[in-house]
Amino acid sequence: MEVLCAFSLLVLALLAYDRLVRRFFALPRPYDEIHFVTTEDGWRLALQRYRPCGEEERNFPVILSHGLGANRYNLDFGERSLARYLSMHGYDVWLFDKRGCGMSEQ
Repeated sequence: MEVLCAFSLLVLALLAYDRLVRRFFALPRPYDEIHFVTTEDGWRLALQRYRPCGEEERNFPVILSHGLGANRYNLDFGERSLARYLSMHGYDVWLFDKRGCGMSEQ
């Protein structure tokens, strides 16, 4: 009986933890488009796009690139992210995963 109670408490704790993690780390708005480009050396690079949704559309796109040890999610982490901010102000925003990062694969 004690083992069953302990197991039940463990399951409830894990479910509560999972719910908290999903609540605080989930991306609220998905990207508008995702594309994959294959390079000459066989890498398949992921490109994520946010279409301009501001009052005034700009004449040129913005390409955001992450740094070492990161992926495109470092530039798109919620409604206050740079990618979404630029998109809401009329820019056509593109994020991409470099070789070996995020959804890019060989």
